[in-house]
Amino acid sequence: MSIKRICTALAFVACMSSVSAFAQSSFGIGLGLSTPNEAISSVYNNISTGTLKEDLQDAASLGYHFQLKYRFGLGESVRFAASAGLHRFPGADILLNYDGKTYEFEATSNIVPITAGLEYSLVKSTIGVYLAGDLSYNYFSNSLDLKQGDISVPLGINEDASYSRVGAALGAGVDFDLSVATLDITGKYHFANLINKEADEPDRSYFALTLSVCFGSR
Repeated sequence: MSIKRICTALAFVACMSSVSAFAQSSFGIGLGLSTPNEAISSVYNNISTGTLKEDLQDAASLGYHFQLKYRFGLGESVRFAASAGLHRFPGADILLNYDGKTYEFEATSNIVPITAGLEYSLVKSTIGVYLAGDLSYNYFSNSLDLKQGDISVPLGINEDASYSRVGAALGAGVDFDLSVATLDITGKYHFANLINKEADEPDRSYFALTLSVCFGSR
């Protein structure tokens, strides 16, 4: 799957707001933390050991993501939801000495999930509470990032090592009606390679906590 196809998929999610104009729909942009399964307990058990900024930096060092989200109502309590995003999981640091200078690189694992699913509202008021379930198409790749201070700059994706899998996600969310927009906080556990994985392939799962700003009807 090429970068062009990923961009096309993201554009498709964004353009879906023009479909089903009769339905109550919203479009959102979000970002958040992506925590690999094996690191979940260490992150959230130690979340109070430092300041909020330090806790967020520690969690983001394990993974972070950006997301586009579209949803529309199917009934009083049920909504269809679709999303596309990029989850990045920083790995080992690599030091390279060249021409008297030391450059620091970071090997990063990337997952691009394209999802479709349902949200069921348990509470629908100024503050709403809902359950969520998705099916997902996940594109896996690896990249090498150049670290410049606290910022990592992606240098490119190794297309030869990329592959795709079908997965699912389960979670819950809370949204806040701010009149001009909706603030949405969602937590989901992703099973990224449930279908089509190879015999010796380890399970790939992670927890994603997303903060989104959505525009349109709830």
